[in-house]
Amino acid sequence: LDHIAVSHYIEALQVGMAGQGTAIGDGIGISLKRIKDIDAQSKAIILVTDGKNNSGRLGPIEAAELSKRLGVKIYVVGIGSSAPAPMPVESPFGYRTVVPRAMEYDEKTLKEIARITDGYYFNARDTEKLQRVYDEINTLEERTEKVEEFVNYQELFPW
Repeated sequence: LDHIAVSHYIEALQVGMAGQGTAIGDGIGISLKRIKDIDAQSKAIILVTDGKNNSGRLGPIEAAELSKRLGVKIYVVGIGSSAPAPMPVESPFGYRTVVPRAMEYDEKTLKEIARITDGYYFNARDTEKLQRVYDEINTLEERTEKVEEFVNYQELFPW
């Protein structure tokens, strides 16, 4: 609920801060580790990626097969395409500029991850399409849960 803290974290984000590689298989593996013991009727991972797996130890297809064995669907959201896209780079003189760079985008593998896990593949080329994708996933995984909320408060009015 601390919106100021979240705002500070968002302001500190930088392109490339997680490294230059894309470890799709490792990302799926970490997600599976976190949700495998959750008691739920349906379990799903939303994988949002802008590229091709070019890093990590676990391959994306191996991770998808593991996900299938654990009964976890993967909804794959590919961001972009193989066409050149503007990327920020720093010149040798310290100036930041934007140059078009060819993107690695392996749509075939992303579709295969979704197929193996009985999930879906989506391609979102802009923020409007991304919002529509999230809305659609919301309808696919719609459920209601009862949550008990406990609030501990201290009455300060008399002071």
